[in-house]
Amino acid sequence: MARNNAANESWETESGLLEEYELTVEEAFFGEVEDSDTGRLYLFLRGTAVDDEDEEYEDWEDRYSTGKNWEVVDGGQGVEKLSGRQKFHNGTGMGVLIEALSSIDDDTTKLLQERGNPTDASMFVGLVLSQERTFIRDIDTDDGPFPWHLPLPQSVAEAGGSKKGRAAKPKRTRPAANNNGLRTEIIEFAEQFKPDEHDTFVDEVLDPEVFDLAEKIIADPELHADVLDDEGEIWTEAH
Repeated sequence: MARNNAANESWETESGLLEEYELTVEEAFFGEVEDSDTGRLYLFLRGTAVDDEDEEYEDWEDRYSTGKNWEVVDGGQGVEKLSGRQKFHNGTGMGVLIEALSSIDDDTTKLLQERGNPTDASMFVGLVLSQERTFIRDIDTDDGPFPWHLPLPQSVAEAGGSKKGRAAKPKRTRPAANNNGLRTEIIEFAEQFKPDEHDTFVDEVLDPEVFDLAEKIIADPELHADVLDDEGEIWTEAH
């Protein structure tokens, strides 16, 4: 019977990413992804993640896009919208995060509102988020729909009476051990292919056995979409 169960499991797949974990937020800030020239802004939540087997992951980082028309203020501690109401669109990473937090329960909503506004990064510092990698929607690409997932909180607590804390500076946009130079490495990898070999490049750059950072690309919907696009910034910069 055990053998049959193992055989059945082999027909299932996994993302290679943590599906459920508890993140204690130690640093939070707004900024761009290091080495990126897209101009996109994100909220970065950094800290220690613990999975359901009690394995710890230091320097864990979750990030949520702000959408267009926002600018960083106070050295990364906040963002302000250039025009219109100071609200995040519900189709952005921040919008999805806010809706997830607001839907947990009334006590959580009260706790977060007492801490401040989501445009202030420091309000997230000291929170313990029970995260679950959640399907948001399909993103249209030239190669068909791409599933967009985000880590979303299922419950929220405050870390052992910790104080509000301060947001980190944007120079810590991404832990070097995890993502530093990812975009540059993809471009350098793409340069090894001829201009008419984009399909071959896509097959290999998304294969973990060929390109060590393939799973990091798959985990980033915007970066993944750029890789799939033969007129995107990565392929055009490489050629």
